[in-house]
Amino acid sequence: MIDIILYHGWSYISAIHEEGNYGETALKTFRRYAKAFGICIAVDAQLSLSSTEEDNDQVVRNLVNHKNAHVVVVFSGPAVALQLFKAVERAGITRMFQWIGSEAWGTRINSLVEVLDVVAGAITVQVSWRYVPDFDRYFTSLQLGDKPGNPWFEEFWEMQFGCSWKDGATRPCDETDTVSKSATYKPIKNISPVIDSVTTFAYALHDVIEKRCPGATGKGARDCISGPHLLESLKNITFEGVLGKIAFDENGDFLGQYDLVQLIDVRGPNYKQVKLATWDATLNGLIFDGKPIKWNLDDSDPANQTVPESVCAKPCRPGEFYIPKELKCCWECRHCRDNEITINNASTCLACPIFQWPEQSTFTSCEPIAAEHVRWGDPLAIGIVIVALLGLLATVATSVFYIRFNKERLIKASSRELSFLMLIGILLGYVTAIIFLATPKDYLCYCEYLGFSLSFSWLYAPLATRTNRIYRIFNTGKKSTIRPKFISPRSQVTIATIFITVQVIISIITAIVVPPTAELSMPVKTERFVELYCNIPIEGLIAFLTYNLCLIVVCSVHAFKTRKLPDNFNESRFISMTVYTTLVIWLAFIPTYFTTGKAYYKVILLACALIINDTVALSFLFLPKVYAVLYVDQDTLKMTSTNPGASVSGVNATKSTQHQVHPQPATVHDTLDPYRINSPVPGTSAMDGEMERPAGYYGPEAVLTPVQDLVARDSVVQ
Repeated sequence: MIDIILYHGWSYISAIHEEGNYGETALKTFRRYAKAFGICIAVDAQLSLSSTEEDNDQVVRNLVNHKNAHVVVVFSGPAVALQLFKAVERAGITRMFQWIGSEAWGTRINSLVEVLDVVAGAITVQVSWRYVPDFDRYFTSLQLGDKPGNPWFEEFWEMQFGCSWKDGATRPCDETDTVSKSATYKPIKNISPVIDSVTTFAYALHDVIEKRCPGATGKGARDCISGPHLLESLKNITFEGVLGKIAFDENGDFLGQYDLVQLIDVRGPNYKQVKLATWDATLNGLIFDGKPIKWNLDDSDPANQTVPESVCAKPCRPGEFYIPKELKCCWECRHCRDNEITINNASTCLACPIFQWPEQSTFTSCEPIAAEHVRWGDPLAIGIVIVALLGLLATVATSVFYIRFNKERLIKASSRELSFLMLIGILLGYVTAIIFLATPKDYLCYCEYLGFSLSFSWLYAPLATRTNRIYRIFNTGKKSTIRPKFISPRSQVTIATIFITVQVIISIITAIVVPPTAELSMPVKTERFVELYCNIPIEGLIAFLTYNLCLIVVCSVHAFKTRKLPDNFNESRFISMTVYTTLVIWLAFIPTYFTTGKAYYKVILLACALIINDTVALSFLFLPKVYAVLYVDQDTLKMTSTNPGASVSGVNATKSTQHQVHPQPATVHDTLDPYRINSPVPGTSAMDGEMERPAGYYGPEAVLTPVQDLVARDSVVQ
C-alpha cells in the first residue's frame, strides 16, 4: 500500500479502519511506515459493525472537509466497508475518492454489489495465487463417499449442488456425483498459498524433529516440538513452492508476493477485478503488468487517464518559499521579493547582491544584470547623431568660408580671430554630444567632462571678450576721444585665451580631485534595472557650470548695455539673442537634469542641450555674415554721410532693392582705396590702421576721431 501511494506521488491521505485486532493492527503498522516515508494522514477514523448511519455519515463529512486527501485507505472486512460506501453514496460523492483496500474486503467484492458504483476504480491488495491443475483435478474428482476428512465437506456439497442430506428433502444429494458435475464450481484462488503454507509447516516440523528428536513419531514427536523451536525453524525455511521461492525475513515476515487489483467497469453495470501489478518482497517494489489504470475521479477525462492528486500542498514554484504547517506535508507558499532567491531547500529568501538578479528558471542563484545605456541604434541616439553630424558639417563649412573670405571687410570687422575661437568651441560641442552616446568607459568619461566644460568656455570666453570690447568702445566715445586699451585683435585673443585657460585649470583640478568614472547604478533594488553611465561628480559639475555661467552673465550684461547701438552695429542684437537663448536653455536644463531619475535620459538631455546651444550660436553669430558676404552687393553696405543712422539689412536685402540706395558720389580718395584707411589714426598702431571700415559711412573727406574710427572698424553693417 505504501509503495502504490508513493509511486503516484500521493502524500496526503485518509485512513479508516475497523475496530478490532485486524483493523487496528494493520493501521498501526501503516502509520509507522507512512511517517517514515513522509505521508500525512488527514483523517484517521475507526468504524465497527455497531456504528450507526450517523457515525458513518460523520466520517464521510470529515473526508469531504479534507478535500485535498483524495486517497482513502480502508482496513476492514466487507460488512464495515459496505456501511462506509453506503454513507458515501448517500452524500452523493461517488467520484470524489480513490479507495485503496485491504484483502479482507478486496477479495470479497461480491459482498459490495449494492455499492459497486462507489467502489469502482478501487485498488485492493491480495495475496498472489497460482492455478494448481493437480489440485483442481483431485478436487473435482471427489465424491462424498471418498470422505476427504473435512467435516465441512457435506455442507459444501449441499451448497454446490443445491441439495440436502436430510431425510425427506425435496432434492436429496446423490453420493455418486462428483464436484466436476457442479455447474457453479470455480477453481479456488487462494488454494496455492494454502498449499505453500501447509508445506512450510511440514518442512519446519520435519526440521525440528530431525534436530531435537530424530526418529520420534506419534506422541513422542508431538512432545518434541515447542513453539520457540518451531518459530526458529520457520524463519530459516527456504524452498520452491507453488508461488515460487518461499522464505521469511529476520522478523518472521513472509517474503512473498502480493497482487494489486482494480475493480473496473466492463460494460454497464458489470464489473471485474483486473490485476495491475505485483509487489515482490524480495525486490521490495512493484512490478506492473503494463495495463493502464483507469481512474474514475475526473469527469472531464473520458479515458480516465488523469491520475488524481492527493497532496496537502503542491510544491512551491520557483521563487517561492515554504511556510510549514502542523503536518509535515502541509505548507503555504509565499513569493520572495523580486530580487531574492530561495535557499535552505526553499525555506528562506536571500536578497541578491547589488547589480545582480535571481536566475529565472530556478531562483536558486544570482546572475549579473545586463546594464542599460544609450546605444547607437536607439531612435533618440540616431536622431542626435544625425543632427550633430549636420552641425559639424555646418561648422566646418563656416570655418572654411571664414578662411576663404578672411580678407572681406565684413569678416574682418566681426573680430575675425575671436570668431575662429568660437568656431572651435562649437565644433567641440558637437563632437562632445556624439561622445556622450558612446558606451561609458573611464577615459570616455574624462573626454565628456572636459569636452562639456571647455566647449562652453571656448564659445563664451571670446564672445564675452567681443561684447566687452564693443561696450567699452561706445562707452568711451561718449566721454572722451581717448582710445580704449586692449581692443586690438592680439589683445582680444590674449584675453579670450586667458578666460579659456582658467576653465582648463578648473576642469583639470576637479577631474583630479573628483574624477569622473564609468559606474553602475541600480536606483531601485527590487527592480531589475541597472544603468551604466558616466558619473560626473556634483562638485566638478558645479565648478565648471558656475564659471561658464559667469561668462554667459558677462555676455548678457554687455549685450543688454549695447542694445541701443545704431542699427549699423546691430551684431549686439544677434549676440543678445544667442546669450538669452542660452540662458533659457540652461535654466530649463539644470532642474530637469537633476530631477531626472534615469541616467539614460540625463545623457540625452546633455547631448541635446549642447547641440541646441551650439546650433543657436552658429545660426545667430555666423550664418548672417555668410549670407551677407555671398548674397549682398557691396554697394548696399555703403551709407551716405548725410544719413549716418541709416542701415541696410544684408540678410533681407535683395538684388532688386540694391539700386534704391544712392550713395554719395565717390571722390578721388575713394577711387584710390575706398575700403581702407591708408594712414593710421593718431594714437593707433599701423596694425590697427589696417582694420576695415565700412566704406562711405563718413565720406572720404571726413575727419575721424579715434573713437569714430574704432567704431567704424568694429561695426557689422548688414
